[in-house]
Formats: sequence, C-alpha cells, structure tokens
Amino acid sequence: MMETSEEQPEKTEWHRLFALEQDLALTPVGVGVETEFPAMTDPPKVDLLLLRQRGERWTEAQQARLPDGVRESTAAYNLLEFKYTESLTLDIFWQALGYEHFFRTSRRLAQTTVRLFILSAKTPHAARLAELGFVKTEQPGVMQGDNIKAIIFMCAMSHC
Repeated sequence: MMETSEEQPEKTEWHRLFALEQDLALTPVGVGVETEFPAMTDPPKVDLLLLRQRGERWTEAQQARLPDGVRESTAAYNLLEFKYTESLTLDIFWQALGYEHFFRTSRRLAQTTVRLFILSAKTPHAARLAELGFVKTEQPGVMQGDNIKAIIFMCAMSHC
C-alpha cells in the first residue's frame, strides 16, 4: 500500500524554463534575459487609509460617519488613496491599483471584499477623468470607474 503525502506537489516553475529558452535563443544576438529580479530597490510604503468593517455589515452608525461614496460600499475593506497636492495622473491610477492588488492578494481576499477609492483635493480636467474611464454618480464630487468597477474617484475639496 502506498503512503499518501500531505505535502503539496512541487510546483513547476515555468517562467524559469521560458527564461532559459529565451536566454539560449537571444543571448547570442546581444539581448539580455533576466528572471526573478527585484522590481524595485525599496519596497513601497503604502500610504492608504484602510477603513475596515467590524462585523458582518456596516452598521447605520458607521455608515452615517463614512464619506460619500464609501458609505454606499458593501466591501469589508475600503482602501482610500488621498492625493492633496498631486493631480490625478495615470501613474497615480496604476499605483493605487497596485496597492489594491497586493493588499488583496497578500491577505487572500476576494475582489468583492475590497473597494479602492482615490480622493483628490484637486479637481482634474474632465478630459482626464474621461480618459481614465470615470463617470459621474448621483453624489456630487463622486465618480466611479467605468472600466474597473472597483475604483471610485472623489474630489475631496471641490466638486468634479
């Protein structure tokens, strides 16, 4: 009778095999190939504000104190990226998405349990908001990502 092992089977590291094949094919013609290198020298310090519900649902008392946009969120975790001096740029957009992704995956959370908000003290141009896919909501100053429903943009100091 065979013994069953409770250990996970060893994972095939396909990226290493692909990198080796690319290295063999490309190095002779002067193309460098690297794998498993650090993406940055220092890990980023996430400056997000985390609003986390305690309990199964937000209570009425909790919802009454939450900002517009966040108040309507049913997510257990709400990540707020606040930009006071910076305008909304594509880099800020991607940075916030990265924060949300790494927060969620590091805690093994489903996408539906995390909601990302970008708050800005500066009102961006309408063209920038349209470029990033934001559309107005019923609340003044609150816009929602049209392409990625997990993102809400709010003009913190003025109305969009």
